[in-house]
Amino acid sequence: MNTDYECFLYTSDAEWSQYITGMLKTAAHVQVTMDPDDLRHQLTAYSPCLVLYDLRADNNLQFLREIMQKWDKSLFIGFGQNSSAPVLEADSIGIYTTEDLDVPRKRLQSLVRRSLDHLHTIEEIQQITMEKSHAYADPAPTAQVNPATNFTFRHFSQTARALSDIDLLLQRIVEGVEASMKVARTGIFLKDPDHGVYRMKFGLKCSKSTGEKTYDFDHPLVTLLKAHPSIICRGNLSHIADRATRRKVEQELVFLGAEIIIPIFAQGDVTAFLFLGPLLIGKPYAQQDLEDLIVVSDHISTTLENALLYEEASVQRLLATTLLQTIPSGIVAINRDGTIRWFNDAASHILDQVVDQVIDKPVEVLGSSLTDVLRRTTGSDLPVIEKEWTEPATGRTLKVESRKLLNNDECVGAVAIIRDRTNEIWLDEKNMRAERSAFWAELAAAMSHEIRNPLVAINTFAQLLPERYDDEEFRNQFSIRVQSEVQRLNNIITQINEFGDPPDLEFQSIRLRDVLDNTRACIERTQASEREFTLEFDLQNPNCQIQGDASALTDCFTHLIQNALEASEDESPVIRVCVREISDESNPRIEILIEDSGRGIPEEIQTKIFSPFCTTKARGMGLGLPIAQRTVLDHNGKIQIESGQAGTKVSITLPEG
Repeated sequence: MNTDYECFLYTSDAEWSQYITGMLKTAAHVQVTMDPDDLRHQLTAYSPCLVLYDLRADNNLQFLREIMQKWDKSLFIGFGQNSSAPVLEADSIGIYTTEDLDVPRKRLQSLVRRSLDHLHTIEEIQQITMEKSHAYADPAPTAQVNPATNFTFRHFSQTARALSDIDLLLQRIVEGVEASMKVARTGIFLKDPDHGVYRMKFGLKCSKSTGEKTYDFDHPLVTLLKAHPSIICRGNLSHIADRATRRKVEQELVFLGAEIIIPIFAQGDVTAFLFLGPLLIGKPYAQQDLEDLIVVSDHISTTLENALLYEEASVQRLLATTLLQTIPSGIVAINRDGTIRWFNDAASHILDQVVDQVIDKPVEVLGSSLTDVLRRTTGSDLPVIEKEWTEPATGRTLKVESRKLLNNDECVGAVAIIRDRTNEIWLDEKNMRAERSAFWAELAAAMSHEIRNPLVAINTFAQLLPERYDDEEFRNQFSIRVQSEVQRLNNIITQINEFGDPPDLEFQSIRLRDVLDNTRACIERTQASEREFTLEFDLQNPNCQIQGDASALTDCFTHLIQNALEASEDESPVIRVCVREISDESNPRIEILIEDSGRGIPEEIQTKIFSPFCTTKARGMGLGLPIAQRTVLDHNGKIQIESGQAGTKVSITLPEG
């Protein structure tokens, strides 16, 4: 794409404009204008250039004749209906070419590229001709240096130093330059990092097009200002070696109506650039004028940099203030002497104090408890001090975390972060009461169900005993059944006691194989009158040892294996217990896997299986798994359960040692 020449589209048809620019995206950067004055201004600045001209509007041919005559080095392509009167007349006045409004994409792109190349070729020929003529011409006479312009920036400088508003500062800069230098026009462009452009911020006697102009960061003019940070003077562009760059810069000077462009540096970059039009007296800028402008540009750079730093600090201060004010926690800061320097709105609400009545007052006005925390923080070596209390005056429960404020390891004060825990504590107590109420309700329901069944059986036998006392078989059944039900009641009470008041664990080095053997004996004893079953123990290392309570672990494994047996629907279920060592130098562990092939745990209760009283059994209080989980956790272990249609797998991991 040839980017040496600008391409303008002149039309009042927005839809057709969008159609043309869309087709030329890859062929040229097209600027659209609907204003004749704006097109004149663009041609003044950028001619020779390419103009795509809409012939349909009234008086368009008259305007076309005018601009073709005045800017005869530019190329004009007319667009209209084929063989229409405007198209035929445009051809008759010597337009470069005409095309139909619905020109195909490829034809249009090819036409624009050829036109831009044509402009480039014509200018190359003119440049070569000019260079040859200069080679035989007499040297140009040395320009006479005019006397220094009598102006001063003292008043402007004093005003600029006092400004904290960037826009107002830039306005004063432009007004000061215009008043002191007596120029036809002047303006300033400021860097806009958010959009990647330099944007016109303020100007005097500038055109509308100039006010809307922006320069990308990679524009040749911006690149030149960054690479060669010196004043650009229209009368002397010979120092720009690259011809294309020189031509671009000259075009921008014409577009802006400027004789001079002055880069303004701040924070190590071209933050702005100031342009000045011709002097009103009609004379060129003298050497002394340029030297004075260099001094002024240095002063403007310093002033603008200070203003930008001030603005940045103001923004940071505003953000910090806003942040501290919007934080729901109260924040109180004191200096080394104990004077309150910061007190946000949340602190005012929590402590029931008015901000204006505590700022710059001794911290003692906030009460003894908060004073004690802050004073101890400034005088202590501890980085953080925490305290919680209930304020007698307000009844609020406050939790305070106080930190020392340091500057180069020197204490300059302290800050306290205050949380009002009144509602939090009230909600915790409310939830605790609700949980306690639910716990006792579930416990009562479970106990009622579990105890009623044995009592019903005992009561039934007791009622029949007088009538069938002489029946020896009945008396034998009565004795066995009553003992069984009483044992069942006793087991329920024992289980509740274990859950509510677990026995103290006695840790010692034990062999896991011994624990599993004890578990097998318990299972066989409790299942003796039930069905046949098989326990398969697979120990990778039969002598592996752990630190633990043998009795508690035996009960834990017994609960889990009994659950596996009860879940199995086989007549002779097989329960597999596999023990593996996990090699880890920093954390050696033993993994115990208990697997069954039963019906699995229902999906809807899998997330609640370790909750008390959660059970799907007709008999049982749902305390087995919670007790097993607590035992594993007390042994610094971990328990996980995976269950599906193929069965359930319980994984227990315990530290080895």
